[in-house]
Amino acid sequence: MLVKVKIQEKLSPCTLLFTYEDNSDFIAYFSLTNVIPNERNCKYLKHRPAKMQIFGPGCGGLFKEKYLYVALHSKQGIRVNVTVEFSKFCPQKYGEDKELPKIDIEKLKLRIIENRPRAIKTQLKVN
Repeated sequence: MLVKVKIQEKLSPCTLLFTYEDNSDFIAYFSLTNVIPNERNCKYLKHRPAKMQIFGPGCGGLFKEKYLYVALHSKQGIRVNVTVEFSKFCPQKYGEDKELPKIDIEKLKLRIIENRPRAIKTQLKVN
């Protein structure tokens, strides 16, 4: 399954939270440039991730890339829930003597751009 998340002009980091059954076995490939990430062209690779954070330029910087592409590969049919969060807090705007605001999290729906393999099912969780 391939997922496309719009990240342009969003504050870093982009946090992806994965929930799935204990017996699920899959690999997640992450890329900021390749539409179909795999083990040869991905920026990050994780086996059964629970949480993945993708950072833009600098701490709390804005993403310049338009999309984050995520590919999930499994040999068996599984169900994966993915939640995407962006922070609206930018630490560079506040000095040490100022009170820091509470972090407000924006949750987005993921746009599924293609299913491969078809056995993987997703439930997008948006609160």
